[in-house]
Amino acid sequence: MNTTHIVDKTSKVEKVRDSDELTSTANQDTSGKHLRNEKNSQNFRSSTPNLDRDFECVFPPKGFRLESVSGELDQNMVMEGRLQLEKELNTVKGQLTQPIYELLHSDSLTKENLIRASDKVTYSTVENKFVLLKRRYYVQDNLLHDVKRKDLVVYEPNGLFDLIMSVHLLNSHASSMVLYSQLSVSFANVTQTFCKLVVSFCSKCNESGNKVTYKKFKHENIHANLVPLGRCHIEIFAPFDTETEEPSRTHPVKIEGKYPYVLYCRDYYSRYVWLEPLKNVSLSALLPVMTKLLFSMVRMPIFIDTCTLDRQDMFDVCENIARLYKIKIGLGMNSSTNFQKGGIKRIKSLFLQNRDACVKDWNMCLKLIVSRVNQNYSDRVRGVPSDLICSGESDLHKKSRTLQRKVISRLMGHHVVQFEEAGGMIYLEDENSSNLLFHGEEAVEDSEEESEVFDNPSSVRDETPLSEPISPLIENTNRSSKNHSSTIQEELSDSRQANRVTDQRSPIVGQTMQNQLNNADMSMEL
Repeated sequence: MNTTHIVDKTSKVEKVRDSDELTSTANQDTSGKHLRNEKNSQNFRSSTPNLDRDFECVFPPKGFRLESVSGELDQNMVMEGRLQLEKELNTVKGQLTQPIYELLHSDSLTKENLIRASDKVTYSTVENKFVLLKRRYYVQDNLLHDVKRKDLVVYEPNGLFDLIMSVHLLNSHASSMVLYSQLSVSFANVTQTFCKLVVSFCSKCNESGNKVTYKKFKHENIHANLVPLGRCHIEIFAPFDTETEEPSRTHPVKIEGKYPYVLYCRDYYSRYVWLEPLKNVSLSALLPVMTKLLFSMVRMPIFIDTCTLDRQDMFDVCENIARLYKIKIGLGMNSSTNFQKGGIKRIKSLFLQNRDACVKDWNMCLKLIVSRVNQNYSDRVRGVPSDLICSGESDLHKKSRTLQRKVISRLMGHHVVQFEEAGGMIYLEDENSSNLLFHGEEAVEDSEEESEVFDNPSSVRDETPLSEPISPLIENTNRSSKNHSSTIQEELSDSRQANRVTDQRSPIVGQTMQNQLNNADMSMEL
């Protein structure tokens, strides 16, 4: 009896279903969705199955032929699609062509064969290309695996179009997004562009037959107009998700048995990151760690953003540091958190990949995560973060100080808090003038991919668990005290009294500074 594999999206557990049942289900779904596909044909969007817990993606069984389910499609478009995808495979960097795939799969790759199989390889480059291919790909159980893509299987290039189109048809003309999310977890050479390209050659989803072209491009640094350490974001989160790792666990996994949370900082311009361990999210635990972080940087950031800390909490922490050490700290009002959440998502994925080593030793976290991010090439910034953070631009330190003064001079008085007796300053970014750091150029819209909502630490002024929601980032800085519990207010009062001697806190709103430029020069320049 022929069987096919059906992968459950939620549990990733393979099940087996009779092939006769599969064929009848596919025919019913294909005919039942025809009317809906007509409505979406103008936008080249196919119907999308509901991605709920009951959704099951149907994959073609071994020996499956596309012709068995593509009878209603325009065969000329199907043939054209195969040729177009083959052309894309031959031109996209990092994708294997059919001849090179066969050499690797049969373990017959040599320098001479490589030159004959690819017109892009020359005698001067064949040595490096040969070594890279041998390191990246290996054969196991008669399947070719890609080390760079988490050891996923490389599907045969000549059959890639049929694979994507078959899954598209067997799942009621699923959209390219669904195809990519399902196939990319199993095959290393399935990309979003390939899925969109294949779907555009489905005559049911694209009845007009218009060709869809995709421009090849390199990633642009969306914060290229900034200077190194012009803007950073500081976040607090539990590195290991208790829900996905151990659903029965109620408390976060602790690194070395002591640190359930980490303080994470990333520079917008260079993507350079810092990590510090945290025993809890109280004010007393956060103050020394954040102070150490700020003074370990080559320069003090001009603006600091956050998407996991409440704005008032961030102000209280920075206020204590600014008063005690007489420095200037800028708090950003960046309301776009896609960039910030994208950074958290990547760091969390690295923690989960190296979970066993990181839980035992914090230094392994620095080696496997921080060093890996900072010392490897990043296509998002087209460079190595550790090189970009120490930019070769002359007098960068002096220019950063000048830019900081200029930013402060342009702020209204109620955006600047000067601690006249204790010294130090906190200045708040004006939400209506978010491009002060761009040297007169227009602000660049955040385009980093969105990610899921992460665990949000509760108020840093108490030790309540992370599961409790915090106030939104865009909440007013002077929110009313009724939103805080009496315990939080008492701890805040105690911490403020301990860090203040004789000076009184200046109000954030309604207090105008007499001379902003002079005040900017009064505090310590970092």
